[in-house]
Amino acid sequence: MEMGRSQTFLKNTNMFFASGQKHTKGFSWIYLPFAIFSDLSYLFEPIFISYILIASIINRDFFSLSAAFAIMSFILL
Repeated sequence: MEMGRSQTFLKNTNMFFASGQKHTKGFSWIYLPFAIFSDLSYLFEPIFISYILIASIINRDFFSLSAAFAIMSFILL
């Protein structure tokens, strides 16, 4: 996660899941939590890719590797 973005999130935690009129519900209930989720998914992506690569090599199941590659590519797009 980018340092500036995480500092902004920590500084403005009152915006998350806010029900007031100041922020729209789409912004505070959908966009901000999704932004946190996407930043965390980029953080853990190398761990998931390493696990899938090792499991595919050990089990000699390269279909799982290609399916995981396709899913990760779709998510990143």
